[in-house]
Amino acid sequence: MRVFRSRKNKVVLTEEGIIRKTFASATACDKEAEALVALQGNHAPVLLSRQDLVIETSYIEGDLLLERYLCASCEKAAELATMLANTILSIYTSLNRITFDENFRNYIVAKEKIYRVDFEEVTEGDLEQWCAKLFAFATLYDTDDQVKTVFIRTLQNILPLRKERLSAAYQKELSALAARWRKRYPKNI
Repeated sequence: MRVFRSRKNKVVLTEEGIIRKTFASATACDKEAEALVALQGNHAPVLLSRQDLVIETSYIEGDLLLERYLCASCEKAAELATMLANTILSIYTSLNRITFDENFRNYIVAKEKIYRVDFEEVTEGDLEQWCAKLFAFATLYDTDDQVKTVFIRTLQNILPLRKERLSAAYQKELSALAARWRKRYPKNI
């Protein structure tokens, strides 16, 4: 059995190749199960079963988006952003809600597709709010500034975003995340 890192829940890969996630909260379990049912494996794991505070899903073998992003060239950053834009549009269209925690550990890159693996905190919101969170994480991760710029601009060019709304939301998210991580607020991205 393999154990995955999670702040709130217990997540393991069983010997049968199934992800078993035990939730600390019934509400979080309900939200995740509801989202997985709606997505039906589209850019997300397939929900296999649900019992009380436990869900079981298919296992998606691949690399964390974070791992790929941190070592990406500008060209690879653009490819990752393009794949992520497809994931965001697909999930947003299916759920008409946004995901909340945009840590790049919540995304798996597998076979030229990106999958979202955490849906316990889906919430009302628009694409600008979702992307503001993504952009804040992308900006504060320790990688080359050119890679960050290419990644963010590629997402901006693909997704139907209202620039004024995005800019305000991004500044707010970046400020909050920089303070939480105790990092210098970047001025150049």
